[in-house]
Amino acid sequence: MTILEFIESPRYLGDKDLSHVQRVILKAIYGLALEERELATFHALSGGKSPRKGGWDVVSLGCGRRSGKTEKIAANIAAYESVTFDERQLSPGEVAYCIIVAQNQKQARICRDYIEAKLHKLEANGHSVLAKTPGQMKAITADEIRLINQVVIATFPCKKVAVRGVTCFCFIADEIGHWQVEEDAYNADIEVIRAIRPAMATVKRRKLIKISTPFIEAGVFHDDWRNRERTRQLVIHEIPTELMNPSVPKTFLAEEQLADPDSYQREYLAKWSGVGGNFISGDLVDACTEPGLKMRPYSSGHSYIAWIDAAFKRDLFAFAIGHREETVVLMDRVLWWKPPHPKRPLQMEPVVAEIAGECKEYRCDRVRGDQFADVPLRQELQKHGLGFVEKPVTLQSKYEVFRNLKAALLSKRVALLDEPMLKRDLTSLEAHKTQGGMVRVAAPRLRGYHDDLSHCVGGIVNELLDMRSHIDIAEMNRAAMPQPHYDWREAENMRRDEKVDPIEEDIMGAIF
Repeated sequence: MTILEFIESPRYLGDKDLSHVQRVILKAIYGLALEERELATFHALSGGKSPRKGGWDVVSLGCGRRSGKTEKIAANIAAYESVTFDERQLSPGEVAYCIIVAQNQKQARICRDYIEAKLHKLEANGHSVLAKTPGQMKAITADEIRLINQVVIATFPCKKVAVRGVTCFCFIADEIGHWQVEEDAYNADIEVIRAIRPAMATVKRRKLIKISTPFIEAGVFHDDWRNRERTRQLVIHEIPTELMNPSVPKTFLAEEQLADPDSYQREYLAKWSGVGGNFISGDLVDACTEPGLKMRPYSSGHSYIAWIDAAFKRDLFAFAIGHREETVVLMDRVLWWKPPHPKRPLQMEPVVAEIAGECKEYRCDRVRGDQFADVPLRQELQKHGLGFVEKPVTLQSKYEVFRNLKAALLSKRVALLDEPMLKRDLTSLEAHKTQGGMVRVAAPRLRGYHDDLSHCVGGIVNELLDMRSHIDIAEMNRAAMPQPHYDWREAENMRRDEKVDPIEEDIMGAIF
């Protein structure tokens, strides 16, 4: 029984609603023969990759919303793998798990409910698949489904400890691009995937399926896309909703596009590369980051400035130090602290003491920050001999700071540190128009996403480069397109010969 027979045959699920693209993806995953039209579709989806005999064990699918990726792809694979699992490869008493992980239990249960409905359909067609449990035990609970072949289908939160110590043959990472993170650890997606691989080592047939719409340009899912040309897994991203699921009304998609064109690019066209809300792309951050560099030590002859973005309850308390060398701002230190618990605010005294130690190391006698640094914080800084320079912010000034920061990144005038949280912070920024017609640039209102480090970096860059003129990013990008081989270093040398400081010129002239 192949996966398509399992899905489409009236003896089993009897689902005749698979789209052409959904069938091609499923056949490719399992190494089934593709017809001529299907082969052309697969080449288009995979960027010219050839089908593999036997299919792929690890798959990364980036699709638009309402594309059927959870119901038609992930849930079908999970149900098929679960009911066809051979329990003879297990030790006595051992249980094999099909695990579904999402950003929260509620999201994970969506996929689990699809699987439960498919198992009930099999039972109705005369196939005994659910476990015969004794006494008060139930084969189906809120978080688990027990099958007759020693298989448990279970949902887990996106934490590495949740998936350790089990034997897993099928793993569904649902909406992995949206998984939340713990600020004092590496990304949850990295840790969970790292923890699940040993759990799948002892089974002969395994499937690890990562599905999501694009979101933040950082983490495992974006790495799949960035490394798609040299990876051994099957990576098919940027599949539009309309192509994946033609049943979605075109009128609905047109209305969504009119309502929010930027969001439509990401949500329904599944586009990466900074569109659809990401104000600063992951590729742009990578281009300005020296791999492996966590800090730059103090060097005499340079003037350093420190910046804080204070928070004590929910956001990060962020801190950064940087300096300027010629026309480039170098970030030397980035630190952040978070409250131990939402109901237990961050203690100010040890944080300020650590900040004071860093300032002393870099010969800084004052820190800069916005108007929300209250009186007790200023007093605590004064105890350590640190002054505070208030830099008031408004919705418009924040937009200008981040717009200038993006311009500086595009022109390679910022040298960042290789800190995962800094990259996630920068790539979390989204630009949205307010009802008043202004532009708001900030992190999404989701737990685990912040823009505090971005505020610090943006403040330092704007302070040191003194970008006083307004910048139209779209116009700047258009100006850059005809000059793909532009070497800004060579242009800098030409300006030096003319004895002109490029930073004092209009920013457009300084960059291009």
